[in-house]
Amino acid sequence: EAEAAVAAAAGERARLIQDTRALAEDSERVAHRNREVERAVADVEEERARAAAMVEEAVCARRELADAVGAVEARDVEASERRRIADLTLDAAAAWERERAQVE
Repeated sequence: EAEAAVAAAAGERARLIQDTRALAEDSERVAHRNREVERAVADVEEERARAAAMVEEAVCARRELADAVGAVEARDVEASERRRIADLTLDAAAAWERERAQVE
């Protein structure tokens, strides 16, 4: 009976050693997978930061474009006003010339 108990204990010990090795291998695989996941997360965070920078650049470019469009529109309005004043001046000069010609 003692021999059977010793044999059972030895069998249990062997199973526990095998289980310990299996758990150590699983633990190593999990640690490796965790490192892979951490690298992937770091890569995603880098990509997110790059994307955020690109969005910021696009927003700045859009603002600059809007400012440029506003400046062009302002110049267009100013040029239109100058053309209108020039037309009025020419009309006034032509009228003055007509009046002068009638007086002479």
